Amino acid sequence: MSRVDPLDRETIEALARDRGEARVSIYLPTNPITAQSGGDRIGFRNAVDEAIAQMHAASVDKRHVEALETRLRDVQDDENLWRNAGEGLAVFASPEALARFRLPIEVPATTQVSDRYHIQPLAPLLAEPPHAIVLALAKGSVHLIEVTRSSERRLSADLPARMDDFLIRTEIREQPPVRQRGGEGEKVVLKLYVRAVAEATEALLRTRRIPLIVAATETVAAAFVGENLYRQLWPDIIAGSPEDRSDAELAEEARNLMRLRQAERWRELMARFWEARSAGKATSDLAETARAAAQGAVETLLTVPEASAPGLIDEITGDIVSAPTESAATYGLVDQITMLALAHGAEIVAAAQEQMPDRAAVAAILRYPLTSVG
Repeated sequence: MSRVDPLDRETIEALARDRGEARVSIYLPTNPITAQSGGDRIGFRNAVDEAIAQMHAASVDKRHVEALETRLRDVQDDENLWRNAGEGLAVFASPEALARFRLPIEVPATTQVSDRYHIQPLAPLLAEPPHAIVLALAKGSVHLIEVTRSSERRLSADLPARMDDFLIRTEIREQPPVRQRGGEGEKVVLKLYVRAVAEATEALLRTRRIPLIVAATETVAAAFVGENLYRQLWPDIIAGSPEDRSDAELAEEARNLMRLRQAERWRELMARFWEARSAGKATSDLAETARAAAQGAVETLLTVPEASAPGLIDEITGDIVSAPTESAATYGLVDQITMLALAHGAEIVAAAQEQMPDRAAVAAILRYPLTSVG
């Protein structure tokens, strides 16, 4: 079983559009190691208590509070969830519905009650995925490893056991036996084998949209690429027989590939940002970014997921009204900017604050010059 739940852009956009009297957002860092899940459950119980207190303070209808508490306590009592925790947990609850997602990223513990959900911590999931699946493929074995930033786990999957199985089946069906055809016969069997692996892998992953990284010799990897059906297959491979390395070693090599890809992507974005800024088509100013986001001018939003700046944004003009603290009425400015940019189809990219232009909480590459914004 996977420890991560699919959470794509469409789902995040739907969460951002959902409005109502009481929308509870709970984020919790969790530990993938089962033995430590007791602490995670206590943390969630405390978050539920905090959410209930916030609802009472905001004078939420008592019936809504009761409905929400019932839904949230059900999550608290879900043994399977806590036995199979990811690196983070996000729970979104209203009086009518609840959605919970085990995340491949660590998130800061946060509890918010408002008329909308808090989506800013999900920003890292909107660009290059922070986790991947490794297909450890050899002629003698095959398995899938789910890799996050700090953990790895084999996935249960109905995959062919080894290439010899196909050799036996092919010899039964065909005359003369493939075994007697030498190198050409083995190529036929390898093709059949990797095709079966490709079909099973695509069936398992098609709804998850996670990068797939092949760990195999060049010959086997090339054969798999020729039969692959999965759209998220990476061109980079972990070269060499996976049978010579442990799952942990393969996972670390996958993380290295992800880090290199993310670093290259960030260098490209920074080059675009500074070039665009020289033409008046980029900004790291919070107020300018808010206006651009509200007016659909943001092409790419760069954001710090944990940044906090209380206030309220006019969703038509993008004008900011400052506030001393975040509340059910004021939200958070970075969260609102993220929502507005998302609603207008912007690319969202998360980064650490020290990586950001001018060390800003948000920055944006724009579709047209700043002089046309506002």
